[in-house]
Formats: sequence, C-alpha cells, structure tokens
Amino acid sequence: MSFAEVFADIRRRRRIPMRLFTERIGVSPSYIHDIERGTTLPGSDKLEAITSVLREVAAEQRSDPEEDARELFRAREETIYIERLGIDPRLAHVFIALRELDEEARASIQEPILRAISFFAALDDPARQKMGTALVDAVGVLDTLETLDRNAVGIEIAEAVEAVVEQHKAKDAAPPTEQAEEQEQSDLQSGVSG
Repeated sequence: MSFAEVFADIRRRRRIPMRLFTERIGVSPSYIHDIERGTTLPGSDKLEAITSVLREVAAEQRSDPEEDARELFRAREETIYIERLGIDPRLAHVFIALRELDEEARASIQEPILRAISFFAALDDPARQKMGTALVDAVGVLDTLETLDRNAVGIEIAEAVEAVVEQHKAKDAAPPTEQAEEQEQSDLQSGVSG
C-alpha cells in the first residue's frame, strides 16, 4: 500500500478527524486531504509531527502507540523507493527490511547478502528458481516457529548446508581418478598436435 493509502487507513481506523491534526500540530485539513489523495508526501519533520498525533490517539485508545508510526514510516519509505525513485517493489522491500534492522544485525548480514547475490547471479534460471523457492520455503517455516524453535531449525538448516559444502570440498580435494588423468593426458596431446 502507498503512503497515502496507509495514512488514510490509519486515520479512518482510529477515527481521527482532520481538525485534530490542525489543533495538535498546526497543519490544515487540506494538507491532510492532499496526503490522502497522494499529492503530498510529508517531509521528515511533518511526518514526525503526524506520527506524534497517531501515537497520542493510539495510547488514548489503549493500542500499541508505536504500531501506526512504524507502519506509516515504512509506507513512506516504500512510496519514496517505488514511486519516486522507480525501484522494483521487491527490492524496495529488501531495502526497508534492512533499514529496520539494528546496526549490529545489518553489519553481520552485509557480507553474506553480497555473497548470496553473487551466488544467485552465477546460477542458471532453473537452479536460481529452485534455490529461491527452497529459501522462501525455509523462511516460511522459520516464520511459523517460536524463537527457540526458530533458532534450532535455523541451526539445522545451516548444518545441512555446511554438510553439502563439505562434500563438495572433499570431492574437489580428492586425487584425480585414472579416467580423469587419461582425459587430461589426451587433452594435452591434442593441444600439442593441434
């Protein structure tokens, strides 16, 4: 959903009249109307003021005061990435998810993400599709679990991947077979004679 849709949805759900924004933060009803029509995207300062009203109303209604603010900030980022910068929506969601991580978590996954992108780029389409499906399925399973179970299953998946990697390392490190040596010798001879 766009920023305009999310804002309008929150305002309707919370039953917040436009005049409340005028009273509490000094913005006109037409400014709120322009936001809901999608013709205005508030800057950081205005967005902070608007979310302060949403937090106050949510607290008065005994709801999580941060939920609406998070949703609105996320929608604003999504609108900027997709509508203003023309970034693919799936990629925009990746950027947003990364921004929502704390600095330590971002730092710890930066290198694996860059390596995964290189890995996926090197695969042909069927392999990329199969690997992508497997990852989405694994994350889907992890999402359904409680934290302790999620960690245990995550470790199981990591160990399974490590086992496959070790098998391939062992294969690469194994001495060449007689047939491979003969093929190599044949390739050398054909190269010399050609």
